[in-house]
Amino acid sequence: MILIKSIFAVFSVGLFFYNSIINPLIINEIEDNNFTLTVQINNCNSDKGKIMIALYNSADTYMSTDKAVQKKIVSIQNNKSTIRFENLPSGTYAFVFFHDANSNQKLDTNFMGIPKEGYGFSNDALGTFGAPSFSKSSFKLTA
Repeated sequence: MILIKSIFAVFSVGLFFYNSIINPLIINEIEDNNFTLTVQINNCNSDKGKIMIALYNSADTYMSTDKAVQKKIVSIQNNKSTIRFENLPSGTYAFVFFHDANSNQKLDTNFMGIPKEGYGFSNDALGTFGAPSFSKSSFKLTA
């Protein structure tokens, strides 16, 4: 049996330099004490490219793609994408994503290091001159 535990929305955009607005909707379900986290990213600028997303469960691993709990590369259809992370134990998590519009598997930046592709963080977290902290981006999955 799957029980919808909670639904909450976060609104995330890149810096104001972007014309890309990405709204993730998060739905977590629980079955057999493991969660399925569904992230729906809406309002992508186009269907070109992919969404690259990484899920983290600690401040120590946060923003280190090779240390992500799970990571996915998914297509975009009708300017939205749905990502499912399955078999997650209870805990604290945060995700980071970007719209890899040119499919080069990296976040393109300008000469000042400012991203040129849409991106976002869980909890609508924004950083100052960089990514927000894990504590700002994190949310709990609990039974």
